[in-house]
Amino acid sequence: TAVNGVATFTNLAITGTGAHTLQFATSSPTLTVTSSSVTVASIPGVFLNVGATPTTTATVSTNITVPLQVDLSNRGGLDVASLTVTVTWDPTKFTYVSNAAGNWTDDSAGSASVTVNATNAANGTLSLSGFTSDATTSSFTLRSVTLTPLVGGSATVSASVGAAGNVNGSSITVTPRNLAVTINP
Repeated sequence: TAVNGVATFTNLAITGTGAHTLQFATSSPTLTVTSSSVTVASIPGVFLNVGATPTTTATVSTNITVPLQVDLSNRGGLDVASLTVTVTWDPTKFTYVSNAAGNWTDDSAGSASVTVNATNAANGTLSLSGFTSDATTSSFTLRSVTLTPLVGGSATVSASVGAAGNVNGSSITVTPRNLAVTINP
């Protein structure tokens, strides 16, 4: 509702990068106004993507493989040499099947060493710790986790980053993006 000719909005957001316009319309009087183009830039940083996309669909009793991808495509000069991650899921919605090696190599083509602790996997927790002796500046898959959906509905596979460091041993921030799963019966 406009007050003195001004309409105020809260909780507006633009999702995605690139050029966007905003359009507002009224019904009485009929009026449409479109803003000029606004460019949203990518936020530089290192991201840990749980799953290849933010959402996926699965079927009960059919395994799904969830890659844990470290996205360095917009790293802003940051590198990764060490990383500690905990992946969690609801054990009433998924059964842990296995995990498989990723393709983490550093800038000198050396393979990273990744240790996996699956002790609590039956309870929905998998812990990973990896390091390499040189900088890593290209995106890579840390590990892939295979789960079996147990029941229909919605679920999340999430990650938290306990620690991350660069080649100089300095701490860096790695932002996780979780996976929303729709499970069909």
